[in-house]
Amino acid sequence: MKRPVIITILLTLLCPFLEAPSAGEIPREPLDRIWEEYMFNGTVSYYLDGKKIEENLPSANVVSEAARGSVAAPIREISVNDYRGTAFLGILRGGGWSMMGGLIGRGEGKASTLELYAKRVWREYSGLLGMWNYFRPKEDETYDVFLVQREQGASRGTILKKWVIQPAEIRWFIPQHTQESKVISEKVKQQNETSDVRGFLKYLSESQEAEVTITGLTHPFVEHFKVPWGSQRRG
Repeated sequence: MKRPVIITILLTLLCPFLEAPSAGEIPREPLDRIWEEYMFNGTVSYYLDGKKIEENLPSANVVSEAARGSVAAPIREISVNDYRGTAFLGILRGGGWSMMGGLIGRGEGKASTLELYAKRVWREYSGLLGMWNYFRPKEDETYDVFLVQREQGASRGTILKKWVIQPAEIRWFIPQHTQESKVISEKVKQQNETSDVRGFLKYLSESQEAEVTITGLTHPFVEHFKVPWGSQRRG
């Protein structure tokens, strides 16, 4: 096949993508606000590419003891994802952000409920014509952890404390079943490392403090926070 014919065929295939409106890079901040608004309302919520999904949503998940505290298996799930990002005149598509998590812990305090929320965030990089998208978890994955107070009769919760877990703090490991495999090479095993970040909340009534423990990190994480009962902090 002659070169001019090949070029014509390629241009014909690419024209719809070149002419399509380009959303450019998807900013993270508006998605953070959407996720946190769902958290304030205390509901199971799903949001994808600019639209809230409202059909067939469970009120809560039944979490096994083995999965307790896991960001990957929350009590009430919040999922906010937007993959409408484009680059290079629309040839690269599917870029954006994933924000997964939800309610992972709860404790009864004085006249209100304390809740622990966690949000796992990573960036999706655009791929050719929306295919071969990729992400870099060890470089980009972060966790936002929130201590939320929900007073009796209040329609919204309020943030008492927020922690941000950076990529360098996350402990990566090879799952046992992968590690024990005789057919998987060491290189592939290293490429399939995973993480398991979990959060736990305990209310200490004597000191009126919330104890927050986060596991799955490269360092111990246990913090105490004095709970301001009757606080008028706004969500």
